[in-house]
Amino acid sequence: RRKPALAAAGAIALAALFTALIVLSVSVVLVTRAQTGERQTYARSMLKNANAEFGVLNRRWGVPLVDGGTQRLPRIVGQANALYLIETGVRINAQRALTMGFVQEIVPAGEALKRAVELATRIAGYPQSSIRADRASSLSTFGSSLADGLKREAEIGRATLLDPEMAAGLERFVSGDRPEPPRPPGG
Repeated sequence: RRKPALAAAGAIALAALFTALIVLSVSVVLVTRAQTGERQTYARSMLKNANAEFGVLNRRWGVPLVDGGTQRLPRIVGQANALYLIETGVRINAQRALTMGFVQEIVPAGEALKRAVELATRIAGYPQSSIRADRASSLSTFGSSLADGLKREAEIGRATLLDPEMAAGLERFVSGDRPEPPRPPGG
């Protein structure tokens, strides 16, 4: 996936819905959040409501993860957390998902969609060539050495240096146009 995607989970995401959330770009658990090869997307952020819950509950019936969960989940939350979720079939709350790195924000109940739209609007308003280049660089270098990653970043990023969006953005900066960056709730 070349473009960022946002998810807003307002309640419960279990089994297939849980693994579907994994493929998104950004997850925000709004209280009411890796890495990849060039063509696969594992990094994502999620916004979740405070009452959101997650889990690989299909474990109880012997249903395997055949939708990418065994490959994507470890890249997001680490091998130990992924195996904990996959093997135990435990059901976790939004705070635990935040601690594991599965979600990036928790917002008050009923606010997940609003926050996801707010962030999506902000991202859509940024110059897109640099976002796409940075995203491609980050995702395409998972598992690479630092030296290889830096080389790939330079290759991908160089093309954006001549983009008219960047020149316009720098002109706005020089003129004093410096909008406040978005901040997560409470932070």
